[in-house]
Amino acid sequence: MHPDHADDLELTDCFGVDVYSTYFDNVSNHVALWGGKRPDSDQAAFAAAQAYDDEVLRRSGDTLLASPSLWARIQGSQSGAAGTHDSAGYRYPLGTAQVLLAMLEAVGRSPRMFDREYLPWLIANCDGGLASFARYPHNVPLWWSCLAAAVGPASLSEAIYQTAARQAPIDFVHAVNKLRAETQLVDGGPASALNDSWNLQNQDPDSVRVVVSWISSLSGWPDPFLGGAESLDAWITKSLDHRGTLSTSGLPLSKDDPPEDRVAAFKGHLRASLDAVHTNFAHFDGQQRLNWVAPWDGAEASHRPAVPAVLADPATGSSADLANAAKKNVVI
Repeated sequence: MHPDHADDLELTDCFGVDVYSTYFDNVSNHVALWGGKRPDSDQAAFAAAQAYDDEVLRRSGDTLLASPSLWARIQGSQSGAAGTHDSAGYRYPLGTAQVLLAMLEAVGRSPRMFDREYLPWLIANCDGGLASFARYPHNVPLWWSCLAAAVGPASLSEAIYQTAARQAPIDFVHAVNKLRAETQLVDGGPASALNDSWNLQNQDPDSVRVVVSWISSLSGWPDPFLGGAESLDAWITKSLDHRGTLSTSGLPLSKDDPPEDRVAAFKGHLRASLDAVHTNFAHFDGQQRLNWVAPWDGAEASHRPAVPAVLADPATGSSADLANAAKKNVVI
């Protein structure tokens, strides 16, 4: 956090990039909706999940929730069953960079790119886009070509899509090796700060400064950090101590617990997700789950909307008591 905003940041006035929350404007690649799965065939839990989805969609009418998976009504709880085109297997598969670029172009805010050697590859490979193109032929080309087509045939999005579509297996490797050969002996060169996928080797401020300087020198884009990347040493770390995980395979707690307690815990996670500073349905290691992270101490969200009555905490009548939101399943 920048020291000027670490203790009194108003979240509802922010814009999130690759951060998804339902109460401030953001652009991301995250899955947002529960969908049609009935947790343990429990009708009360299913009604709560439907109320959650309805509230997400309602908020999307008032707040810019620019998530392609939300636009396509992808179901975070449904696996990639054959023929289910709105299941998680067909979610938006690229990074935030690709959809953000397309959005900027669509509203006439297209950035200029004064480099053709590295910047197109850097954007194309954001979030593993190049490897995903070949690995998921049923999904990635469809989404990427759709973004490019929506913006237009002369767009940067189209050019970067073509870079990915026409790549030979050695092309990106050649760009990586070229950058390494050019800059590995240059003091402050980017090769030492980036791995072979062009992700940061670490989050050390020196590495961030090197890459920011490199991208700015290629593109002419300004340093994105308040006060410049040179000021990062003075920034303050804020702990995200309240978070939770809800599996989509069934209700939380143990099967030995009373059904009403399991449904209450389920509702608590959905309630906390609506109040979270970041939340999404994740699909890793064969597991599908809803993850949420509550705001840090000192953050304000005075304009945060109330949750639906069916999800309200019966102990408080609202979602205000975050510590009680997910009961036993909160991870501190």
